[in-house]
Amino acid sequence: MNIALIRQEQTKGDGGAQAIIDIILQVLVKEDDINVSLLCRKWESAQTISNDSTQAASTKKVIINPGYQSRQAKQESFNQAVREYLQQHHFDLIQSHERLNGCHIFRAGDGVHKVWLQKKLSISNWLQRWWLLRSSYHKALIHEEKQMFENQSLKKVICNSHMTKQEITNHFSIDKEKVIVIYNGVDTQLYKPVNQDTKATLRQSLNIPGNALVFMFSGSGFERKNLSTTIKAFSQLSGNCYLIVVGRDKKLASYKRLAKRNHCHDRVIFLGAQERSNMPSIYQMADVLVLPTLYDPFPNAILEALSSGLPCITSTTCGAIDIIPKHHCGSIVAAKDEGALIKAMNRYQEKELLARESINATTTAQQFTKEIMQKKLLQLYSDVLGKNHA
Repeated sequence: MNIALIRQEQTKGDGGAQAIIDIILQVLVKEDDINVSLLCRKWESAQTISNDSTQAASTKKVIINPGYQSRQAKQESFNQAVREYLQQHHFDLIQSHERLNGCHIFRAGDGVHKVWLQKKLSISNWLQRWWLLRSSYHKALIHEEKQMFENQSLKKVICNSHMTKQEITNHFSIDKEKVIVIYNGVDTQLYKPVNQDTKATLRQSLNIPGNALVFMFSGSGFERKNLSTTIKAFSQLSGNCYLIVVGRDKKLASYKRLAKRNHCHDRVIFLGAQERSNMPSIYQMADVLVLPTLYDPFPNAILEALSSGLPCITSTTCGAIDIIPKHHCGSIVAAKDEGALIKAMNRYQEKELLARESINATTTAQQFTKEIMQKKLLQLYSDVLGKNHA
């Protein structure tokens, strides 16, 4: 049985997206009668994968890398080249992680582009709104998205939160039974809490006092993740507090200037994009994850932080709203409500509250393990392919 798995680029700096793809591959390659072809421009992964199309391996890379001169052309040229390849080769199942009309399974890890654009328009000035509304890139992506969701060949949509599921069923003519929620899975053996002595030792590498209250912000694309509001709120905190920022952004210098203007640059530490192997110890340095994202279906950083014993502060426009209030392991605020964010961050000056919610965080993560995700994915593939598994 031949399966095509489509993702335009899989790079080491992709963080959560890379981890989820690896989990999916781990599920598929365990099946003796399944051959997986990875259709991509570039692929860097923890999985060992052959790029020799003649090798009788269960998984192989197929590099599809047509030229392009713009962001829109990059997406459209890849989609067109993939369609041509699919016409020339038989696949029993086509799973895409890109918006691609005609796929059988789509994983909506980035949510709904139409909804994200609405969020972006709401915080933009008139000139930015004018530019966004006339953008052929956004129009093309929204069109492809609509065609894909409303195509009868689409069998299942995998969402990683109920927020995303609701957005899809609200905005598109699609059978609700096709849209399912499979939460991301976290490796709870890799991401785990440490005692205060170990935490203090880890902090020495960044010259952070062992007794400081340390917040962590994790995620690339600082505008969407809302680092500006985070820095402004952090600057208003009293006491011995630090903020660790992990991720990349082309406007990094402007965020460093923002920290300086708000007189907190000496307590905001920008680490840049990190290899996944470095992330467990960075979480262990911190006390609380703060991620008041403007829009995020369900960032892996939330589960990694919870598993590491960090309560999480996020926004009403993040899919983690499904679990954080229910399990008392953090706070939910409106993304741009700086006052509410200050209040939420200040709560953790109380050590007993921090300790209690840290325990709740670790306990909550046990309900979202990598193994649970793998089991649900296997059941999905069994249902779609008509296979029977014990």
